[in-house]
Amino acid sequence: VFTTFFVPNLFSPIGDGKNDQFRRYGQRIETLTFQVYDRQGTLLFETNRIEEGWDGKYRNQPLPNGLYVWKISGSFEDGTPLQFEGAQSGQLRLVR
Repeated sequence: VFTTFFVPNLFSPIGDGKNDQFRRYGQRIETLTFQVYDRQGTLLFETNRIEEGWDGKYRNQPLPNGLYVWKISGSFEDGTPLQFEGAQSGQLRLVR
């Protein structure tokens, strides 16, 4: 069974219809928890749905350019833990 999971490292929520949400991409995912934090550790976004993306806002306010941290947990249909390039966390850059 072929399983994939991809997390980009940059997105630009500028309202042009391209790359406006930070999304994960995967196949054969059974369970997922995906979170985004600022560098101070504040939880900014959380979802359990692969199709739901983050729009770069917190409490309906646009966040500034910069580095943010993502974390994942969950598993593929075969029980293998979700990982991207061997990790369950990483950095993403928000560019406006």
